[in-house]
Parts: sequence; structure tokens; C-alpha cells
Amino acid sequence: MKRRADDDADGDVDMDADESGPAASGVDVAADVLLGQLLLSAAAAGDMSALSSALDAGADVTTREPASGMSALMKAADGGHAAAVAALLQAGCPWNMQDNDGYTAGEGG
Repeated sequence: MKRRADDDADGDVDMDADESGPAASGVDVAADVLLGQLLLSAAAAGDMSALSSALDAGADVTTREPASGMSALMKAADGGHAAAVAALLQAGCPWNMQDNDGYTAGEGG
């Protein structure tokens, strides 16, 4: 969390939490991770209901699978799930993201 130093009247420096950090904004990191996992698995399976739910809940479309670096778009394209690919592109998933080996969704790996 970011901290801000403020001078008091007594000359001491107090460290106060910056109000703009994740905890202050109510962002739940664990929920973000779970949404990302849901997005990746729904895309891989071509499960449009789960994919729509993840997107509606605010899943980050740039989430990547840690081991491979594959995005949801890559997983949907790899599985031949055209409707999922279209939904992810419509949601703003970058078409040119690269996995850990340098491949994009259109190139495969």
C-alpha cells in the first residue's frame, strides 16, 4: 500500500495510508484472481454462460495463465470457440497479446 509522509506541528513525520490503494478502494485481490481463473477456464471450454458471467463481474480480459502466459482469447482460439473469441474481442481483450513463447491468439503455440 502506498504511504504518504506528513509533517506534524511537532516536526515528526507520520506515515498515513494513501486513500487510493487497493484496500481503500475495496478491491478484493482474491476475488480478482478467482474471476481471472473463471474467465480462463470458461474461454478454454467455450462456456459462454460462465464467460459472460466473468465479464459481467468485471474480470480483467488481460489475465494470463501463469505457467504458459496464455490469455483467455488464446485459450478460446486454441479450442476453436468462435463465439468466445468474439465476446472476448468485444470486451477489449487485446488480439496481439503474446504468451510466454511469443505467440499470439492467431498464431497458436
